Amino acid sequence: MSYSKITVLGRLGKDPKLGTTQNGKSFCNFSIAADSGSGDHKITTWFSVTVWGKSAEAAHKYLQKGFV
Repeated sequence: MSYSKITVLGRLGKDPKLGTTQNGKSFCNFSIAADSGSGDHKITTWFSVTVWGKSAEAAHKYLQKGFV
């Protein structure tokens, strides 16, 4: 499996959702809204994020809608 690593600065669109795979591995899904530009040229790009394992549990515990 291949993946990309990026850094995104933005706000959480909704509270993270914690889940577990059939194999018992924790995962957490959430979305981040990142703004670019200003005034009439402001654009919001949405990123869908999935984190796994202990990172998933921490995200679910500490993050909530609106956090930067």
